[in-house]
Amino acid sequence: MRRHGTDSSRDGFVLAEALFCVILISLTLALVGTTLTFGRRLADVGRGRERIAQVSTGAQALADWLSRALAVQQIAAGGGRRVLFDGQAGRLSFMTLSQGDAQPGGILAVTVAFAGSEAGRTGAFVFVAAPVSVGARNSSTAAREQVLINHVVTGRFRYFGAPADGEAPRWLDHWTQASRLPDLVALDATVALGPRQETIELKFPVYVR
Repeated sequence: MRRHGTDSSRDGFVLAEALFCVILISLTLALVGTTLTFGRRLADVGRGRERIAQVSTGAQALADWLSRALAVQQIAAGGGRRVLFDGQAGRLSFMTLSQGDAQPGGILAVTVAFAGSEAGRTGAFVFVAAPVSVGARNSSTAAREQVLINHVVTGRFRYFGAPADGEAPRWLDHWTQASRLPDLVALDATVALGPRQETIELKFPVYVR
């Protein structure tokens, strides 16, 4: 009888040890999972901050170019004048003055375009800023395409102003064949900030010179 009691106590102790091991393993796995999730969230937050900073830098560059835009006019075939500003929904080309920091000094021909996203990948706003010789419209030297704003899901430009004398100012999807520069350029985009997407609406004033 005494031996039976000892065996029962021993079996109970072994069972308690097994239960303790199971609980300990479960707690360890839960802690590891929580740590991995927390680390992933920190990485997502850091990635989001980096992309926000990149969007801010690109937007500031575009704002600087548009703030120094030049109302260079060209005589059309019919004798009328049109400004060298080609604004499309997905592309924007204009003339501006360079500060001589990141780009060469003088007059620049700037083109900003949305390179659409592919399946499973985001797109980007890219730009080309080429120096222009005085009195010439075309770039004197080749310039390579660079990324202005990356991780863009969707993006488009809009334009506000009066395209010609006597017309009322209004928002337009295109600004072509106009006799003057627009008053505002709007950039509407959806940007992937880590695991989430954010819609941005930016408006840039165009100063006539």
